[in-house]
Amino acid sequence: MENINLLMISWDPSAATESSSTEVRGEVKNRQVAYGRHLAKLHMVTYAPNETAYREMTLSDNVFIHPTRSSRLTFVMKALRMGRELITSEGINLITCQDPLFCGLVGYILGRHYGIPVVMDVHGDFIDNPYWIAEMWRYRPYNLLAKYLIRRADAVRVDSSKIKEQMYRQFDRTSETVYQVPVFADTSRFSKGGGDEVREEYSRFEQIVLFVGRMVESKNVPNLLRAVPRILEHHPDVLFLLVGSGPLKEAWEAKADEMGVAGNVVFTGHVPEVAPYFDACDLFVMPTNYEGRAIVLIEALASGKPVVSTDVSGARDTIKEGKSGSIVPIKDPEALAAAITRLLDDPERMRVMGAFGRENILRTQDLEANAERVVEIYRSVLARMRKASSVD
Repeated sequence: MENINLLMISWDPSAATESSSTEVRGEVKNRQVAYGRHLAKLHMVTYAPNETAYREMTLSDNVFIHPTRSSRLTFVMKALRMGRELITSEGINLITCQDPLFCGLVGYILGRHYGIPVVMDVHGDFIDNPYWIAEMWRYRPYNLLAKYLIRRADAVRVDSSKIKEQMYRQFDRTSETVYQVPVFADTSRFSKGGGDEVREEYSRFEQIVLFVGRMVESKNVPNLLRAVPRILEHHPDVLFLLVGSGPLKEAWEAKADEMGVAGNVVFTGHVPEVAPYFDACDLFVMPTNYEGRAIVLIEALASGKPVVSTDVSGARDTIKEGKSGSIVPIKDPEALAAAITRLLDDPERMRVMGAFGRENILRTQDLEANAERVVEIYRSVLARMRKASSVD
């Protein structure tokens, strides 16, 4: 078996800080260490602001974190310099990029210059997605960059069947260069209880429908707000508990007030831990326009709750229609309201669906198995590239 000296280009600075304030930071580090158990070496170059909190770290005897300590604008140049140094000093023989944008650009340039295979991660349904492109003017050139880099990667790793189908259909890729492996999510802190205080705080409501996410345009909370009046016709005592912060929070609070549903809608803002909210709710809803990894669906299911989600990346692979939840069209508040109402009508069915969803999703969340599947991608790519070069 060939030794793999892997260079990972990342946009997530979590691994370059002391694990202290969030569980997610620990999860990112644990994932890198798990990869390292199947590699000769793993060097992760990651974007990080130029702050003292971010520093070079050694996570295990063969896993090393290198923060760029740069601005977003200077990330590419700093990562290229660091990548060149690691390639020449550490015998790097494979590059993986955690997105097909600026991380992908760094990996592509390094791969071409040094003749090293490049694996591109494509997580989320943003490529040629009109909702994403319309959000900001710069997303249009980003979209072009992503398509350019995806076509030139030696392989792509996707985390959903929806994106795998897009790689086949739009980019003419074959099963030899497209690998579907979900990103591991640590579910250990979910379904441990802890929701009693939340439930007590909102005891005047009979049922709780939960949303957790950033208050940004892609999450499309107004899609849910438009569904609320229809749901309240059947369930006037339901609370819509919206957890998260972001630039659109105040605007969406005003919209709820304008629509006359503010009495049944609570925006909590940032909370230090989301697990108790999952434990307290009866049903989880994701009304988004597009998604990246959709880990929040995994967290809801791991908490034993049924889910209703729009048909975004990851939904079809995570939700068993009619068994653990429902999938509805994007930007269709009537369909969203109907799916939520059907479940709220039948608490026993929700309980059964929640139990099934938890059992089903936990079978997929094994860190070591996930790490082995990811590293198997790297082995396959190196074997294929070696075979191609020997034929030449």
